[in-house]
Amino acid sequence: MGLETRFARAPSGPVPYRIDGAGVRQLLIISDWAHPYGDPGVAAFDAFAAELATHGARAVTLLDGTIEGGAGKGPDIGRRIAGARAAANAAELSQATLLGAANGAPVAAMLAAQESARFARLILYDTFPSDAKETWAVGPTTDFGAALSELQKMKSQVKTASAAWEWARDFLPRGGKRPPGSGQAPFPQAPDAEITARSLGPPQEVRDGLAQLLQHVASLEAAGGPNPGAGLSAIAVPALVLEARTNGDAPDAAGSLGMQIAAEIPSAIHRVVNGRSRWPWGDRTITAEILATAPGQLERVDAPSSLTAKEADRVLATVLFTDIVRSTERLAELGDAAWREQLVRHHRVVRDQLARFEGREIDTAGDGFLAAFDAPARAVRCAVAIRDEVRGIGMSVRCGLHTGECEQVGDKLVGIAVHIGARIAAQASADEVLVSSTVRDLVAGAGIVFVDRGAATLKGLPGEWLLFAVSEVH
Repeated sequence: MGLETRFARAPSGPVPYRIDGAGVRQLLIISDWAHPYGDPGVAAFDAFAAELATHGARAVTLLDGTIEGGAGKGPDIGRRIAGARAAANAAELSQATLLGAANGAPVAAMLAAQESARFARLILYDTFPSDAKETWAVGPTTDFGAALSELQKMKSQVKTASAAWEWARDFLPRGGKRPPGSGQAPFPQAPDAEITARSLGPPQEVRDGLAQLLQHVASLEAAGGPNPGAGLSAIAVPALVLEARTNGDAPDAAGSLGMQIAAEIPSAIHRVVNGRSRWPWGDRTITAEILATAPGQLERVDAPSSLTAKEADRVLATVLFTDIVRSTERLAELGDAAWREQLVRHHRVVRDQLARFEGREIDTAGDGFLAAFDAPARAVRCAVAIRDEVRGIGMSVRCGLHTGECEQVGDKLVGIAVHIGARIAAQASADEVLVSSTVRDLVAGAGIVFVDRGAATLKGLPGEWLLFAVSEVH
């Protein structure tokens, strides 16, 4: 394992980060600001990074608090995001996994929301203690009063600057001579409230300043404002929220902060794992959990050694998402052992049908599958077969399909088409196979009948999308 410590240049100054490993898979780790290695310490992290490297990962870890010795109050989340972005740029990360641990998790979440093109997936790991609730600010609690007040203030300043520009144009010396009476012309300290920047005709730079201000306020609103939690709905990459509990903890995580955060992120998966540390490198079993179950498994490196994340191919594919309905309730009804047996049967059914219809399993996490097909008609027929077969073992699934261009990174598919498929699956009801209009149009004449489900708004995606449910397959 190679170990390097480097410095990236951010607006606030140099940002230190370390690099472990040199594999194709890329990982950006953001932890606590003052104590990036946490209670487990440097040795535990070194072992964690070494294990990642053996599975083909190149890990970049933000060490932004170490340069200031961890003293005093840490920077605001915006500064940490800027530092993480600088480190990602310097390390040339692309299609990387973002791992946020402890107090670095909100930073990782907001960075994923802002740069979905750079990151392929997000993993949040934390015990999510009650005192972290304010940090996450879960829910639409953002107050834009302060931002709007600032807007009004700056608009007034733009008016004043515009009036001053007019005064200077009319009354300052021209050709070395002052116009008669110009000495008595007052400098406009407070222009009339009715005068607008438009009527004063300010120069282009003044108009540009106002336009930039309006764009800034609009971007704040679009991202959910300054509170990190309010912007979780903008995350458009696959997300896994791991919540550590010990055997003595209550098994029900329904009211936990981790569950609330996962609910705010579109199509996120929440999982309770058995662990004692707020840092994933504090427990070897957690390391195995991340390697084995994170979206885009790190241990599976089937790409040729010459392939880098920058060289991702674009392919046309039909993506299929499946999800077990009421899985949490079923787990509570059956208990852990019986539910595991049921999942084994479910997974066998899904994989049998994928093989039958020549589908390729891309990912599985918990109770859901992502698969890809070369032919959309086969994908639809496979989804129907999966739905019918799992009924026979007393389970119910929802399925969503979309066809579009995806980026092929190793054995994984990423890109907007994958996110659309996930959002469509989230719209489906129990035992429903729901497809986009693209899929419906492509399978015309294939003996598949659809029912129009109307237009729907897909979370995190612009506009409305026409959706269709499969009613018959001949």
